Amino acid sequence: MRDLSEYKLLGYYLIKLYEKSETCQLKYEQVKTFTQNVFKRLGTNYNYNFLPIDEKINIIKSMISKGMFSTKVVNGKQTFTQKYNHEIAKYIYVTYSADGNLTFKLPREIIEGNKSLLQFAKNIYSNGIDLNLQSAIQSELNTYSTKQPKNKNYA
Repeated sequence: MRDLSEYKLLGYYLIKLYEKSETCQLKYEQVKTFTQNVFKRLGTNYNYNFLPIDEKINIIKSMISKGMFSTKVVNGKQTFTQKYNHEIAKYIYVTYSADGNLTFKLPREIIEGNKSLLQFAKNIYSNGIDLNLQSAIQSELNTYSTKQPKNKNYA
């Protein structure tokens, strides 16, 4: 059995969505849903020791401990904003908004057309993913991308 990290799948999802529909961000819940649906499509035909993404609260705690947020008082309410991009994995940034959304994004350099960086990221996240898994992921992404408008928010 080979180890397969959900971070690797996340990178693969982001790269493929960007290439297909120029969508460069996914929410935490969408990633979890994608992964569940991909493994449902595979059934029991996979030889992976699956390593899931950390729980949402653990990611946020890690961001807080690294000083990613600042707070200020606006109209008597204390609000917070994310000061810095947090790289959760190579070429994947994560942002957390006040409304509770944890969003994974591709870096600005890839979105603005750095082809060599895109190719390097693609090599990292597609290396070691077999054809059955690629096919299941592509089917799931096709279902998703037909429902979504283009969104160019990036880290």
